[in-house]
Amino acid sequence: MKARFLLVLAVVGCGGSGGDPGTPDAPPTPDTEPPYIVSSTPGDGEMKASILTSFTFVFNEALDPSTVSVGTVNVMRRDDSSFPMIAGTVTYDETAHSVIFTPLAPLQYDSLYIVTLGGAIKDTSGNAFAGGTQSLHTYANFVTREVQYAANGQITTWTGYVLDANGHETDSLTYTAPGANTTWLDGDDVASQRYGFAYAADGRFLAYRQLDAGNDGIVNTSDDRITLQDSYTFDAMLRLIRFAEANGPGGDATWGTADDLQVEHAEYAWDGYAITSHEDFTNAGGDGIWNNADDTGTFWRQVTHDTSNNITRSTYTTNGLDGLPMTGDDSIQSSIVFEYDATYSSTRSISYNNPGSDGVWLDADDRVQYYSRNDLDADGQLLARVTYVGAGGDQMWFTSDDTAAGRQTRTYNATKLVVERASYSSAGGDNMWGTSDDVLGNYAASSYDANGNRTSEKIYTGAGGDGVWHTADDVLFLDRQFDTSH
Repeated sequence: MKARFLLVLAVVGCGGSGGDPGTPDAPPTPDTEPPYIVSSTPGDGEMKASILTSFTFVFNEALDPSTVSVGTVNVMRRDDSSFPMIAGTVTYDETAHSVIFTPLAPLQYDSLYIVTLGGAIKDTSGNAFAGGTQSLHTYANFVTREVQYAANGQITTWTGYVLDANGHETDSLTYTAPGANTTWLDGDDVASQRYGFAYAADGRFLAYRQLDAGNDGIVNTSDDRITLQDSYTFDAMLRLIRFAEANGPGGDATWGTADDLQVEHAEYAWDGYAITSHEDFTNAGGDGIWNNADDTGTFWRQVTHDTSNNITRSTYTTNGLDGLPMTGDDSIQSSIVFEYDATYSSTRSISYNNPGSDGVWLDADDRVQYYSRNDLDADGQLLARVTYVGAGGDQMWFTSDDTAAGRQTRTYNATKLVVERASYSSAGGDNMWGTSDDVLGNYAASSYDANGNRTSEKIYTGAGGDGVWHTADDVLFLDRQFDTSH
């Protein structure tokens, strides 16, 4: 434990000179013990953190403020292809002995975040923190019901979702008819599709299943049968390493066992927290046995990353006549390059589909197929995305006359949550994108609760009878309701 010091005041009486001067106080014991974390908010392993949360770590003693910086706290988000870092500010509260990481933008729903505090942090005596890693999962906030409408306002289909204790979907049912009473959204609607889902306790997505109606011909009864299952495997670092798809349970008639009738699998290789390759196999090879060296497929993907684990290039390669990845007869088919700003947010993605006049891929004369430009705010949040599909009259890409095919915008509220996503289909009469006469094609309006959880999203695809968007008669296409109770 840290030594605590008591200041003792000695009172010397008046009674003449001389006398015993007393024994001098012993010097304080030097502080040689490193600081450590006594609590964190959200707690390590939290499964339902708000997307508006900051990360707070309370230490047992005062820290040297000069050793607490953005570089000493790293936050990563897990996705299927990488663990990209997220941008934020780091502050130190001297009174509470707490280090606080505040993300620049809200976190993503249903996502795993890994927070690492480095050993550069020291206490006021110069003792270094040993370092540590914690993880949390944000609130799932899944859809509970989505209803699709025709242009006349009549329901055409709706889907309901069953959720587990963590708010993850376990089943979905899609209804395509209102039943005998001709009234939608009640107990006798006719279900036509059913899907099942499985999640691990830590939020990893493990399986997706398609089911049919079984012998009774009625969906959502006890004899429904699985007809297809996708399974996902992760390693100890929670990295996706394998995907497999099967269309039958095999001889044991049990799904999820070794003899399932496999039809495809994919293998993923990683370097730390960044994926390096993805190989897809669709044939069991000459031996007819899946999951060995002679499995064949049609393509594989090579991936490169920057030091923040963001994907910088994704290259798609066909396997050639031998059907095997990473052999001499492979040929690159396309490549996508991604660029980022200082907030780790993508500013541009460029798709190439031809190696250019030199016939060599991945060099300066590769031919652009299309690209998207992302306009961001200071926090790295997307304001607008424009997709360009032609080089324009000057036949030079990335110049002002490039031909745009569409524009999407986002609008945010005071807590930096998206309240509207809009898609524009035409530049309007002035033929200039990003001006007031751009032609709106559709928009989605979202609402939230105080914790930042979505409560509803409505997608509109027409301006209605008055011909004016954002009025009461806009044509509703889809109405989604979200879970906020788990």
